[in-house]
Amino acid sequence: MKLDYDPIDVDAQQLTKLANEDLLRFQRGQEQEDLKWVMSDPRGRRFMWRLLGGTGPFRNAFAGDDSRTSFNLGMQNVGQMLLAALHDACPEKYLLMTKEAKRDAKRRDTTDR
Repeated sequence: MKLDYDPIDVDAQQLTKLANEDLLRFQRGQEQEDLKWVMSDPRGRRFMWRLLGGTGPFRNAFAGDDSRTSFNLGMQNVGQMLLAALHDACPEKYLLMTKEAKRDAKRRDTTDR
């Protein structure tokens, strides 16, 4: 049986740590590029707006009973993580998304009358 981890081999531990850090940096960069791609198109921004709206990152999560409040808090947490990722990857596209959503809401309001 071969052991992958040798507690005495400090050099191997350091190399493993560096490899893991490199992998995490690559994955984070890839996730940011994915978000930039989604946010580069009006359809992607509309999708993200609906997704954020469903998670309620700015809504009060309190619902009167513990189960529903817990569910709302979980949804809110997802929304806040998504917001943080958007602000980190492409803050200018987030601003564009909010402007487009406001414009679209005004259009719907004038056509509904």
